[in-house]
Amino acid sequence: MSMKSESSITYETLEIRSEMLRRVGDLSATWRTPDATSCDAPTSDAKINYYAPRAAVFQLFAQQIGEQMAEICSDPRYMEQAVVDGLANFLKVVCELTVKRLNRLSKA
Repeated sequence: MSMKSESSITYETLEIRSEMLRRVGDLSATWRTPDATSCDAPTSDAKINYYAPRAAVFQLFAQQIGEQMAEICSDPRYMEQAVVDGLANFLKVVCELTVKRLNRLSKA
């Protein structure tokens, strides 16, 4: 997934991606995360609207994770479509919940 081509990626999505890549052994994950503070605290004067990325972003990311896991663990079941779809759906739900929380905090 190219960060330059997808403008709707939130900082939290990058954090999730970085953490997942770290857990599967991708040492280059740390340089992909921008240097910024967490968005958990509401901003003082700016109101920010957060948006979740398109579903295709989660699908592509889950596919990449499945390929990496299959290679690392020598288990092709990680690349099965049901596994990839399940991970993509899980990430989408987590992102939607995070977006709702951040939008609520930014309006506070």
